Amino acid sequence: MFQPNAMHMNGYNYPMMPFPFYHQNSKPQNSEGAFKVVKNFNIFQLPNHTIKAQIIMFNEQPHVSVTKFSNSNGMPTRKGIFMPAEAWHALCGSMDSINMELNGFLNPTSVACMIY
Repeated sequence: MFQPNAMHMNGYNYPMMPFPFYHQNSKPQNSEGAFKVVKNFNIFQLPNHTIKAQIIMFNEQPHVSVTKFSNSNGMPTRKGIFMPAEAWHALCGSMDSINMELNGFLNPTSVACMIY
């Protein structure tokens, strides 16, 4: 069972940290400045949700959050991932392989990367 403060390792041997989800009127447990959103990027708009990427300083280390936000109240949902910058760079380095595989499902006759 997942323990809230436990650190897990994924297949790339990066520590998987619990997603820092805070209710609207709560503060981070560690300290006043432990969790700071540096920049927001709207990635994808859905009818009821917006998917955003955020650069976040957490315990004085840069992290990337990709989170679903509710359009009705602007609050993050519990749907998201939170990773250190090193894991984000590893994901970006794998993006071509992931796109090729995904494009094979979307267009079985072509594996060319789709650029919008």
